[in-house]
Amino acid sequence: TEEGYSWTQTEDELELVVPARCDDADAVVTAKDISVVFKPNKVQVKNKKHSREPLLVSIDLFERIDCDGCTWTIEKGKNKEVKVVLTMEKVEQALWPRIEN
Repeated sequence: TEEGYSWTQTEDELELVVPARCDDADAVVTAKDISVVFKPNKVQVKNKKHSREPLLVSIDLFERIDCDGCTWTIEKGKNKEVKVVLTMEKVEQALWPRIEN
């Protein structure tokens, strides 16, 4: 677990799990509130419902990802807990020693 997220990997893929925190405890976060940007060496996740700090994570990645092979979904847990789950395809098949460059 890193600052504000957790991640796992295989040689082919990277999975990043980001809690979609919100400054309004009663707000229900949906996919429409989330913005994800995949770039070859960077990923950003924003939550438009979090007015004070919409940027949840911005990570300069250790190696390159194939943006066309990247997807994300919303996972709902207990007590309105919402997580954004990103799946990223690596350009080079290898295990990374860390996620950030």
